[in-house]
Amino acid sequence: MRQKKEDLPLVIEVPGVKMRTLAGQGGMAISHYEIAESADFRPFIAGLPNDKCAVPHWGYVIKGKITLEYEDGKVETYEGGQVYYQPPGHTGKAEGGTEIVEFSPDKEYAELIAHFKSKLGG
Repeated sequence: MRQKKEDLPLVIEVPGVKMRTLAGQGGMAISHYEIAESADFRPFIAGLPNDKCAVPHWGYVIKGKITLEYEDGKVETYEGGQVYYQPPGHTGKAEGGTEIVEFSPDKEYAELIAHFKSKLGG
């Protein structure tokens, strides 16, 4: 598999945020996020168990910054040039101008995207 980020299927687009994902890559979904404006993901995650994301993610911050809060109260910030692992049980925010590549288990990620879409009314 080799694709440009622009060729990944656009799964969610709201003002300031584009999420592109290609599923079925060895059991993983490959996602690219462009966050032009600061974004708080808590409203989209609300309604999931403990109002936290239950999907593990492995990723790389191309540029910008994301801040994650975990169920145990721990807070981590990832900045451009850093790789990360986000275990289940997190929520977070991203500053404007952030770009991320992320890898997540297919089935769980598809359920998360479906939840996001239900929050967006479709």
